[in-house]
Amino acid sequence: MTQVLATLPGRSAEEAVRTAERLGAVAGFVVGPELLAGPGPALVSGLGRFGPVLALAGLQGPAGVAGAAARRFADYGAHWVSVMAIDGPETVQAVAGSGVIAVGVTLRRGQGDAEIASLRLGGSRGRTVSRLAEVAVEAGAGGILCDLPDLGVVAQVAPEAERFAWIDGVEEAGQAARRGAAYVIVEAGAAEAVLAALALG
Repeated sequence: MTQVLATLPGRSAEEAVRTAERLGAVAGFVVGPELLAGPGPALVSGLGRFGPVLALAGLQGPAGVAGAAARRFADYGAHWVSVMAIDGPETVQAVAGSGVIAVGVTLRRGQGDAEIASLRLGGSRGRTVSRLAEVAVEAGAGGILCDLPDLGVVAQVAPEAERFAWIDGVEEAGQAARRGAAYVIVEAGAAEAVLAALALG
């Protein structure tokens, strides 16, 4: 069954913790760049008692730097850490070997066709997503994070990886479930409605 990860608000650590406590029924929580840059990675420790945490860090750059950052998240108790697949297998491998589950990000959310074409990784969106998902899984990523329309491509090239998808609400939750998403990532304010919808099938 598709599970829900709630993206916590980024205004303060206190608000994030209160929200996590209120949303006890979700499968886990997402700490995004705003919280990671504000309250910092230590917030992950405080959230761990409510459920597993995905640090949506989008790690990139030299493998040594990405691996060191991932180890820091692991020390704080993160369950998953995101890494940009476009940075190549060495970077993904460094994150995967850090003590957390690496989640390879194929494309940034909502990335348009013109920007995707400029990456020069195969032309079409499908080919780009396919190539990046393969890179991530072959380098040891345990999960792939993609946009909702890309779930089918990821399922074909990386069937063994857990699939994560960004969604906006109830309607997209049903689509993600039908396309085989293991986890949907949704804003905390919509998490309870999505949970109810998924429970009803």
